[in-house]
Amino acid sequence: MDKTMFYFWVVVIAVISFFTGEIATFMMLFLILITLREMHQTLLSFYHDWKSKYSAFVENLTPFRAYKKH
Repeated sequence: MDKTMFYFWVVVIAVISFFTGEIATFMMLFLILITLREMHQTLLSFYHDWKSKYSAFVENLTPFRAYKKH
């Protein structure tokens, strides 16, 4: 989720919580959104790091590599 979508959802939740009077719910949902965003960024970082390290290794393990036409 990029920053614009993140802030969009924060504003939507804030507006809904303002009209319903659930400020504590807004704070909890905001913390959940922040946590999920950070987890997503960390997983993307791990994935890109893994992909850059092991892409050549995985490419050599392809079972049909001998059948590729050059």
